[in-house]
Amino acid sequence: MTHTHHKRRTRKHLQEAPGPTLKQEKRSEPNWMGECMVCGASPTHPLTGMCGPCTFGEAETAGGNW
Repeated sequence: MTHTHHKRRTRKHLQEAPGPTLKQEKRSEPNWMGECMVCGASPTHPLTGMCGPCTFGEAETAGGNW
């Protein structure tokens, strides 16, 4: 027996998903007060506690450019 109602609910949920909220956007702003737990650089990404290069693996993200 399959549960088709789950598939419909999932598709509907994906179609109605809103864009990022202001609260979510603020969570990705650079934290200039913190130091990276890996290398000690600043700023850090608030969700990971690491600087841009340590979080994303790209040197271009240094200085909060993410």
